[in-house]
Amino acid sequence: MIIKKLSDICLIQSGGTPSRSKQEYWNDGSIPWVKISDFDGKYLTKTSEHITEHGLQGSSTKLFKKGTILYTIFATLGEVCILDIDATTNQAIAGLSLIDETVLKDYLYYYLVSLKQTVNEIGRGVAQNNINMSILKNMSIPIPSIEEQYNIISNLESLSTLITARREQLSKLDELVKSRFVELFDSANNSKISKLNDVCEEITAGGDRPKDTSEIKTEEYPYPVFANAATNEGLLCFSREYKVEKPCVTIAARGCTVGFTAIRTEKFTPVVRLISLIPNEDITPIYLKHYIDIKMCIEGNGAAQPQLTIPMIKNMEIMVPPIELQNRFATFVAQTDKSKLAVQQGLEKLETLKKALMQKYFG
Repeated sequence: MIIKKLSDICLIQSGGTPSRSKQEYWNDGSIPWVKISDFDGKYLTKTSEHITEHGLQGSSTKLFKKGTILYTIFATLGEVCILDIDATTNQAIAGLSLIDETVLKDYLYYYLVSLKQTVNEIGRGVAQNNINMSILKNMSIPIPSIEEQYNIISNLESLSTLITARREQLSKLDELVKSRFVELFDSANNSKISKLNDVCEEITAGGDRPKDTSEIKTEEYPYPVFANAATNEGLLCFSREYKVEKPCVTIAARGCTVGFTAIRTEKFTPVVRLISLIPNEDITPIYLKHYIDIKMCIEGNGAAQPQLTIPMIKNMEIMVPPIELQNRFATFVAQTDKSKLAVQQGLEKLETLKKALMQKYFG
């Protein structure tokens, strides 16, 4: 197998950012300008921002043609996509244009995807978590025969298609729950409007994280502590006065996940980034969570670092339908969750198989 440097098979260029102070570079722009947040899957088809021709000519950014591989080299490292449009990029993204006919674009895409962990380990040794253009250009790329490249691409594409289908199934099941919520409650009779403070036994913010692991009391307080309202991931709990011991809804109160919710049925200690709501007999946790997600669409208070506060939450209004209707919705959600679990398990098996194949093909 032949080994070549990335610079031997690609023309590699980094992007740039037109000056934000010059309106003529941005206003009414029509040229797509890619940020890392625009990456969404294998192909990039749209961007959230655009620049003008003046912005392109007056800055260091480059116009990359459709088919260019984009690779992130700053902050979020090792993300890869293929442009499905002509576009410019910021300086955190490099454009790779193939110049070697013995390398298939899709093969290079999957090989670069396989390098993400390695690239992140390299980046951690740099103060600002980045890899420079020299490191990128000197990456070693194994190049098997064209026939073998086609075989690798075919197998990985087949698995990727199945994975995408499973994810779409999960998304459709989520939409089904939303539709059922609207169907049941938008025209519900005998509903009343209350403040969250009036339908919750308690609304409380969590405590601080431990400064070091010596504060963790796993024997005395064997409850998990959650850092993110949107996941079930967390550390073993540390010593705190307040522990939630009833079913509740948690809301992420700070950072990029602000407004995300989850239902907790087990005992746990919430951290400072979580606000916990324990509903009274008028509200079920299932209804409360979905009402917040679907009707409130919480996004924080508009600050640079968005956050929610206890007074904000307490004063939010909620529609309170009959408890029988809420219970009917809870039954529907439970049935849907069973379907989601089966799909999720299938998705995890496919993702594990894909990782195994990537390891087999790329080491």
